Amino acid sequence: MLCVVRALAVLGGAASVTDVARLAGVDATVTSWALHALVSAGLLTEGHAFRHPVAATAVLDDMPADSRAALHRAAAELLHEAGAPALTVAGQLMSAGDPRADCATEVLVTASDEALAAGDVGTALGCLDLAQRTRTDDPTAARIRARLSRLEWQLKPQVAVRHLRPQLSDFTAGHLDRREVSELVLGLANAGALTELTALLDALRTRAHQGAGSGTEDLRPLTNWAAMAYPLHTGLRKLAQSVAAATPEAAPCHDPWLPSAVTLADDLIRGRDDQLVHRAELLLRTFHLDHGSLWNAEAGALALRALLYAGRPDEVVAWCEKLEAEAVAHHAVAWQGKFLAIRAEAHLRQGDLIRAHDLAARAMALVASQGWGIGLAGVLGCAILAATRSGRLEQAEKYVAQPIPEPVLHSRHGAHYLHARGHYRLATHHPQAALADFLACGRFAETWNAPGADTVSWRTSAAEAWLAQDDQDQAKRLVREQIARLFPGPSRARGLCLRTLAAVSRVTRRPQLLTEAVDMLKDSGDDYELARALIDLSIAFKDTGDQRNARRVAHRAWHLAKQTGAEHLCREAALDPIDPEAEQAAKQRQDGLSALTTQERRIALLAAKGYTNREIAAKLYITASTVEQHLTRVFRKVNVKRRQDLPHFL
Repeated sequence: MLCVVRALAVLGGAASVTDVARLAGVDATVTSWALHALVSAGLLTEGHAFRHPVAATAVLDDMPADSRAALHRAAAELLHEAGAPALTVAGQLMSAGDPRADCATEVLVTASDEALAAGDVGTALGCLDLAQRTRTDDPTAARIRARLSRLEWQLKPQVAVRHLRPQLSDFTAGHLDRREVSELVLGLANAGALTELTALLDALRTRAHQGAGSGTEDLRPLTNWAAMAYPLHTGLRKLAQSVAAATPEAAPCHDPWLPSAVTLADDLIRGRDDQLVHRAELLLRTFHLDHGSLWNAEAGALALRALLYAGRPDEVVAWCEKLEAEAVAHHAVAWQGKFLAIRAEAHLRQGDLIRAHDLAARAMALVASQGWGIGLAGVLGCAILAATRSGRLEQAEKYVAQPIPEPVLHSRHGAHYLHARGHYRLATHHPQAALADFLACGRFAETWNAPGADTVSWRTSAAEAWLAQDDQDQAKRLVREQIARLFPGPSRARGLCLRTLAAVSRVTRRPQLLTEAVDMLKDSGDDYELARALIDLSIAFKDTGDQRNARRVAHRAWHLAKQTGAEHLCREAALDPIDPEAEQAAKQRQDGLSALTTQERRIALLAAKGYTNREIAAKLYITASTVEQHLTRVFRKVNVKRRQDLPHFL
């Protein structure tokens, strides 16, 4: 009786008499009698399933560990012979915790694919983890290791690095296919293993010259991408140039995400804004997270950064929120952290310092530092800059103190980290160290040599560092260099330049330059930089004796600085604070806000930021007359007479 009960508990569900008998090693007649007795006793249903799951668990827990494992292995063999689904057989093998069954390798790999297709990534990972412990030939072991590595980079990036060295051996032995080679390149690059990465690509080049070897088909895009990932690495740059001169274009790739990632990275660093935005939009329209390719998330992240650097942070925030939710559904922690970090950077570009910092902190809490690889520099840089700009220098100091591997500073993320650290050093009164960081950012820009604005505004930042050392000539030289590189027309980068240029111009010219800077920064959507320009403009009006305009602009600067989380800027600039009585009156009328409709609130917020009725109408696709009507109702509800008073309530 006991052996029948144990066999039934191991098989689970409503097992057939034949299967229970075979597993228990008991005659079918005896098994049938035992099952009938258990049904009569109320322990089993008519279908031979335990009435209470706890009963089956108690039976299994009562078995010696070795006997239980042996019974699960035997059940796996039995079910496999009977043609049971791979996932069912794999469940027995994982319960055994021992893959010594003859069918283990084939079943576990197949079950992993089935689990992944069903969205059960935990089971897929467990199957592959067990499969790599089976005794099999080297090519099969390499295939299992590659699949396990692919999933771990997505789900457990902090442990995935353990596969890199064995996979290099697999590559040397010729056991990796085309996709696995390309993903090994990505893994080595993300881990900062530059010596191994360069050696691998050089070996691929040798194989290409010999006309044999998997992965050689993608040699050109892989070397290009590696050189763009590490723009300061001379060896990778020279290798990419050599390959480009001697290697034809890559053959069509079965992984669509690799060529997309390479093309986006190339456009991004060469400043091809028109092509870049178009390609990014096309990719994102059909983008979905794909467990079958590590290049998938890389391509998506590059598309999002393309839109971000093109001045479209609102769209980036919306895309990131969507993709974060998808990553959570896929249990893909690495993907979720990546999109959180990009969303944090988008909020930083909008001047929303508190939200940017909180999202960056969430991303770093979600993924351990060793799981970020070179991406740690990007998210850490965002956290440093957000904390610095919001005046939380103690918090920024903790981020700066976090160790960064040397290869990270040679990667494309290094420029963002150095730029952020430079601003922290500038804020803590170390202008020479800050200047060194900003000029180091310039090395990236010189390597890329892209026209237009750089991905980090290193020249205007370096100009600020020179100004902190009272060297106006150097500051003026850098600002003029940057202006000469910009494309015609208003832009965020030009607004930053004009603000800095005002600091080295005559007092009488400053209001004009800063007014232009304010208009450009307002249109860019960067409220933090707009607040800085407004503070400078208020001081410029005051210096020229225009007290009325100085107070008006100071009033606007205070509220915008408060909105962005950077009130300390106004205090440091010694601007006159808002009249306490007027502030109290505004608070008493705060209830009027609850009466505003969504459209009224939207229009009021734009008006408070300084947009004209015509500009608001263009943004919201309504008429200027409609805007005026809405504002009239807003003024009545919140009891103000002028749009300049609106920031009190918003």
